[in-house]
Amino acid sequence: MKQSNTLNLLFYIMLFSMSTIYVNFSIAEEPPMSIIKKIYVEGEAEGTDAEIRVNDIPVSYLKAGSDVKSVLVEINLLSGTNTLSIIPTGKVGSVITRLVAYKVGEWVDGRGGETLLVLKTEKGKAVTGTVKLSSDRPEWEWLTADIVTDKTSHKEAIEFAKSYYKSLKEGDTKVMTAALLPLHTDESKLDPEVTLEMRNKAFSEDFTGVITDKNWKWDDINDIRFHAKPVANGRLYELLREDGTELFRTNQKDKLDRIFFSTMIGRKAGKWQIYR
Repeated sequence: MKQSNTLNLLFYIMLFSMSTIYVNFSIAEEPPMSIIKKIYVEGEAEGTDAEIRVNDIPVSYLKAGSDVKSVLVEINLLSGTNTLSIIPTGKVGSVITRLVAYKVGEWVDGRGGETLLVLKTEKGKAVTGTVKLSSDRPEWEWLTADIVTDKTSHKEAIEFAKSYYKSLKEGDTKVMTAALLPLHTDESKLDPEVTLEMRNKAFSEDFTGVITDKNWKWDDINDIRFHAKPVANGRLYELLREDGTELFRTNQKDKLDRIFFSTMIGRKAGKWQIYR
């Protein structure tokens, strides 16, 4: 295996790896939330790209040979049993990822923190591990969304995706804030000091003038090839373009200038909205 430029996670391989193709360790309980503030997923891939999921929700896409990537996942964690999954895209290489809790003020560096779960996989094998977390976590909005894996729901999802993209392109903040209600509600559960009203106002203000901003480029939705991928155990769809990027984004020539928007949708009480 080609040696990575960053070996931050190899320490954990040495501690936890065994002779099997992949490893799955679970630590029963994380330390008290009064001590541990935030939980991240950290991962590194060699020889293959990989998708990382928490409770079947994609949280990170690892590129082969890239630096260790740390992603805050508090908003996707459940009271009780949680799952962490690695889904490699290739049949060679290896991927290692861990669920880690960092104390308030502790540097998030890919090697510190309190490890809650470590997974390793090789040769394209997908693997899932479980960890039990404390029971004081919020009840997220997506947990009561409909199961939408049937053909009719898939068709509805595609129609909503096209309609919402047009609203983004036109800068219709009324439509957007209504669609973002589940996501903003969950964000306020995680951080109650920022109320739902404050989030909606900030979003609307940030979007003011988008229509006339010549630096923001958009595609014609009818020219975009995209698909809706079931996630969250069939309760949400992730909307991705043919090139693997998010459907809801601007399209400046310089990829670094593009603006990306939340792209996981679900349905509740007949209404399609943005959940992640």
